[in-house]
Amino acid sequence: MEGVIATMTVLAKKIEAIGRDIIQCTDGQRKMCTGARNDQTNGYYPRSFFLEWPDASKVEVTVVGPNPGNASELEKEFYKLSARCNHKGMATYDDCARAWRAVAREGNYHKRIRHLLDEVGLKKEKRGILWTELAFCEGKNLSKKTLEHCCENFFEERISKLLLEGTYVFCVGKDPFNYVKDLPMEKVPQKKGWKIVGFYHPTPAWGKPRFPSYFVREKDVRLDSCELKPEIRKSFEKVKRGSPRFLGEE
Repeated sequence: MEGVIATMTVLAKKIEAIGRDIIQCTDGQRKMCTGARNDQTNGYYPRSFFLEWPDASKVEVTVVGPNPGNASELEKEFYKLSARCNHKGMATYDDCARAWRAVAREGNYHKRIRHLLDEVGLKKEKRGILWTELAFCEGKNLSKKTLEHCCENFFEERISKLLLEGTYVFCVGKDPFNYVKDLPMEKVPQKKGWKIVGFYHPTPAWGKPRFPSYFVREKDVRLDSCELKPEIRKSFEKVKRGSPRFLGEE
């Protein structure tokens, strides 16, 4: 990322500035965030805030997850090595972005969500995806207070301002969907024009694997090659008209 700063859009630079503040957040280390795993010495960093393509001029689709999944051992070792090479003694946002583009970006979570976007007719808009989370630290049991603290500091105060009227906001699971849907208009006035859709988490490690139920699936056919069921397409049409929907639950 360092080498392409000059060619980055205004949007990408804003996202990088927020990303730097996310990775440098130490609230989890100071026990302000119950359940959060923020241990930079051992390679656990706040992360998962990336623009799909740095040359995108606007956010067209935002994917809001609950919080990052567990970093792999390879990823943690990369962060620790990066920290040793950095004069400030910690990995940078650029390091996290490189790790994401090299490894995580092509995992099932991202591939399946991109396929869902294709199936609902947002293929062109994929270039302007902003991947983000409610909270940016690992942890299976983050407290409600932790989520609220992180959401207020980042999503409400800064990230939401990048989402213009007409932006599709895809929420991964019930917690992100309810949070975005119930955001007070007086706090986030631009929410009025968002198109908000919730859907089941695409990877089974996060509970009952209900995401596959959205697709017409033949045995042994990869999920990211399957067509969306007609009733799910119909539900999404209501989202396009401005009515928040959680897919598969009418």
